[in-house]
Amino acid sequence: MNKIRAIVLASSALMLASAAQAADIVAAPAPTWTGFYFGVGVGGGYSFADTSVAGGGFYDDYYEGELPIPQGDSSALELMPIYNVDTATVLGSFFCDAGFCSGSTGADAGFKDDQGKAGILGRAEIGADYQFDRIVAGVNASFTLGSREMSAKAGGSGGGDFYDSIDGSSGGGGGGVVNSSLDIGNSWSIGGRLGYLVTDSTLVFASGGYTQEEANLKARFQGSSGAGDEDGGIEAAYNVKASSDEWLDGYYIGGGLETLLTDHFSLKLEYRYADYGSIKAKKGDSFYGSCDGEACFDYGAGVKAKADVTDQSVVATISFRM
Repeated sequence: MNKIRAIVLASSALMLASAAQAADIVAAPAPTWTGFYFGVGVGGGYSFADTSVAGGGFYDDYYEGELPIPQGDSSALELMPIYNVDTATVLGSFFCDAGFCSGSTGADAGFKDDQGKAGILGRAEIGADYQFDRIVAGVNASFTLGSREMSAKAGGSGGGDFYDSIDGSSGGGGGGVVNSSLDIGNSWSIGGRLGYLVTDSTLVFASGGYTQEEANLKARFQGSSGAGDEDGGIEAAYNVKASSDEWLDGYYIGGGLETLLTDHFSLKLEYRYADYGSIKAKKGDSFYGSCDGEACFDYGAGVKAKADVTDQSVVATISFRM
């Protein structure tokens, strides 16, 4: 009898202990997403640039003693036989100066090109999340390291006749070459995200915010022009460069997936699309030429460039959550 009582008591104690352990397991709290975090990541990006570049040169004939276009006058850019940068079409030019009219040679070139370049990205970020029920909202800031470079080149030829009102002669122009390069550098962003917990440890989210990206646009026009007259014409060589280096303002939108690996570490995969608008560069120069008898000339050249920049990226980030 005593043995039976001992067995019953032991069994009861074992059952109570098992029930207590089960209660502890059930009562274990779900992980929380509320708190601050910082992380580092690596991934890839692709930059797109819708680029237009055009350049051209001109003559300005005048009688000796008249006032030519001042040397280095950037207004020469507006007199040149160029260009609609948006469509990269070269336009003819005919202008008058001090009552004397002259035409412009067609030493010009231009192109419109959709360019793209991929590169490796590194990212550092900080942020904070707040969880309410199955929803997680947060803010974050990031800095992304990267470099992508694109370049293009196009040649042109004489774009029309030159008319010289001194002696009534006409002739063809020379040719030209334009080239451009666009360097895309680092970027930074500040934004937010909103997500839904598909499980206690897995978050699906959408993100968006403000961003800036470093960009450097360079363009160059090289060419020559000649006017046909009884002396064989005048030759003018052009070499003009333009550049712009700035931080472009933009926005980004994206989304991704993040999962908690432990109480303090998480792994995130995020896609972003960013639009940075346009970067532009232009330069125009004019130079004194020479006089041959009564006829004198000066000449100039210029180049304009424009690039519309967008980026796409995918980055994997591991974060420490506090």
